[in-house]
This record gives sequence, structure tokens and C-alpha cells, in this order.
Amino acid sequence: EIATQVVRSLESPCKTLRDSLLSVPFSVSLQADIRREYDTLRGAGGKLFSVRSSGVSEDATTASSAGQLETYLGVSGFQNILRCIRKCWASQFSERCIMYRLLQGQKILSSMGVVVQIMVDAVVSGVGFSADPLSGDREKMVVNASYGLCKTIVDGAITPDTYEFDRLLDNHDITFRLSRKVIGSKHSAEVLQKGAGEESSGEGSASHNTLADDPSMDEHIEELLLSDEMTHVDALSSI
Repeated sequence: EIATQVVRSLESPCKTLRDSLLSVPFSVSLQADIRREYDTLRGAGGKLFSVRSSGVSEDATTASSAGQLETYLGVSGFQNILRCIRKCWASQFSERCIMYRLLQGQKILSSMGVVVQIMVDAVVSGVGFSADPLSGDREKMVVNASYGLCKTIVDGAITPDTYEFDRLLDNHDITFRLSRKVIGSKHSAEVLQKGAGEESSGEGSASHNTLADDPSMDEHIEELLLSDEMTHVDALSSI
């Protein structure tokens, strides 16, 4: 009851903050920087983009607020990119985010970045952890995977498949061995709506192995985990 009253008391000031951020124009230099990078991505073949929030305080030692800040998928056009960047910034001041920070004793004003990437229209996607996110065990790597775009996993909208890998060190070479697999329900999938430049919900198949539906998927994951690039990333994450 008290929490509900606090959230209601935050509605008006939070909306004022969000509206202010949405109306503030970009500086000439910042807009030019974004335009330059946008043109580079377009030159690399990008037509649709993801505009993703990345808050400094999202993943702390004792708290995690991943999924609270906004992310926009399948965005097309430079002006829409700018609009979505503003909306990402403004999402820091939702009642949900402010309430969470108050409860966790975090600063209300927190730095954040916004990442603009070429959109991948994924059949299967996932989130990888260089250590077990529950136990902190650095001898394990964990992958959560599901159908379609990864938004359903990050938002906690579905229960994904979970793959646990043991990290093995042999003569200074790092290899990975699948040690545990848990199949999630995956009751829905997020897919790109063709031509609309935005995401839409689609039905996914339940109780199926995300990676085993296509026999090559397991090979792709194993290939990635055993690649020189992943070994390099894994070495950096251990520093």
C-alpha cells in the first residue's frame, strides 16, 4: 500500500522529467557525431537498427535492474534514431526505475549510454554470461537462449533455455564442455514486423529445445564458444 502511494506520487514529477528530456534538442556537435556513425553503419549494410539503453547502475554486486530501461528494435531512419535515443535517456525517469533506485539506495541521477547497432533479424538469440550469474563461479559460462529477438529474455517475459558450460584449461588453452541443459517453456517470441521498422509479438513453440530444432544451431554455439575470438573475450573478462 505504501509502495503504491509512493509510485503514484512519482507519476507527475517523473512525467515532467521525461517530457523535458524528450523536448531538449541535440547539440550540433553531438548530432553530427551520431550522423557520422549512422552513415558508417548504413555503409556497412545497415537498414534497421536497435537502439539500446546501457545504464551504469543496471548490474551491481547486490542488485540488477536489467530490462527496466527502454530498448527499441527495428528502428529505421536517422530522425527515428535520434527520437529513440531521447526515449532511452528519458526511460531512466520512469516511476519503476526511480522506485527501484530508492529501494536499493542507489543514486537517482545515474550515468547511462545508448548503443546503436545494426539490427539482426534473429531466428534464435541469447544472452551469454562469462561466469555463473547465480553463484559467481568463473569456471562456468552460462547461455540463455530462445526463439526470435532477445528482448523477451532481457525483459523476463519468457523462460528461456539454459546451457551451462564448464571452462577447462589445458596447457594454457581454454575449452568449453556442455555440462547442463535446462529447456524453458518459451511460450512466445519477439519477431520483426517486416517493413514496419518496429517489433511485434509472435507466437513461439513451447517446450522445444531452442538450439536443437536446427541441428546446426548446437554446432554454431559450440563453434562460437571454442573460437579464438571468444577465448580472447573470456580472457579479458577474467582480468
